[in-house]
Amino acid sequence: MVLFLATTFGTVLAQHKEINPNIDSEWRFIRSQEMNLLSGSFYSFEFPAEKGFDYIFNLTHNQDKVYAAISVFDMQDRLVKKVVLNESNSSCDLAFDVDASATYRVVVGITDPKGSKGTAITSQFSLIRRIKI
Repeated sequence: MVLFLATTFGTVLAQHKEINPNIDSEWRFIRSQEMNLLSGSFYSFEFPAEKGFDYIFNLTHNQDKVYAAISVFDMQDRLVKKVVLNESNSSCDLAFDVDASATYRVVVGITDPKGSKGTAITSQFSLIRRIKI
């Protein structure tokens, strides 16, 4: 019984994640989705964002190396922020904030460094946020 409670308690603690425990502000998951992205393709998603928060889009994948790009646009197609990584190791992050509470669009592109198109790349795409410090 004691072992069961200790295991359950450890599991509950493992689900709480802070990006930087030295800062008195918690990051919270907004959306997370596993996807099979096709190499050489771009994907576009809309999401709501509020002024006064810091955001991070994170793209992780199952390849040794890929070329990855993440861009965030407002609904008038003005660029908010972008990151382009050549041969990123297992993860690509884009940290940003917004000027106004509204709907925004994120565009994600991923390509195998060999240039092969249409190859499925299993990926995890997450959006997290915290109150702006």
